Amino acid sequence: MVSQELISSQYESAKEKFPKLLQPIWVGEHWEINGAIDVIDDEDYCWDTFQVKIVIPKNFPEDLFQLLEMGKRIPKEAFWHNSIACCLSTHATIYSVLGEDLSLLNWLVKFAHPFLANFVYKCKKKEYASGEFEHETLGIIQGYEKLFRLNGTKEVFYLLKKLCSVLKKGRNEQCFCGSGIKFKYCYMKFPFTHKYSNIPYPQLEKDMDEIRRKLNLF
Repeated sequence: MVSQELISSQYESAKEKFPKLLQPIWVGEHWEINGAIDVIDDEDYCWDTFQVKIVIPKNFPEDLFQLLEMGKRIPKEAFWHNSIACCLSTHATIYSVLGEDLSLLNWLVKFAHPFLANFVYKCKKKEYASGEFEHETLGIIQGYEKLFRLNGTKEVFYLLKKLCSVLKKGRNEQCFCGSGIKFKYCYMKFPFTHKYSNIPYPQLEKDMDEIRRKLNLF
């Protein structure tokens, strides 16, 4: 379980930039932060304000923060990347971009705030400012294509399969990244900061299984 001390520290850092977020509260088995986020541009002009709830899962960072838009402004449908929670990006992309800087503040700055700003832009221009991934499995594939500079579903799947197969070879095998260090002292020891991608092994395995299941790959 995420400690109250860690949550308080994460919140205080985030509140300096997002002052309308309220104190974290413990709900069932996770923490929640309610409040509002202003969409502010580089010239400090506020374009809009969104009522939100941020869910911090009990096993963070193995599970990521979730953003829920509570003002019923963003339709809950795939076209707007909003179902139970807002789809800010693929999990692999978030892990890869944030790396060892995986904090509430950085997640808000690099993913949550841009998502809300993109909603404002799409309402005006009918499309997202920087494009978008497809939904569900296809979006996961496109995310890896961009991260690893791959082309096509099979390239993505077989790279994930190769990475995940390292565990089957044994913890004492050399790491796949070419460091010359045993796997257990390299990727397994630092899955969130590993130089190859910053994506933890459980996420790679989960995405590989999702692609295999949806597209009947082996």
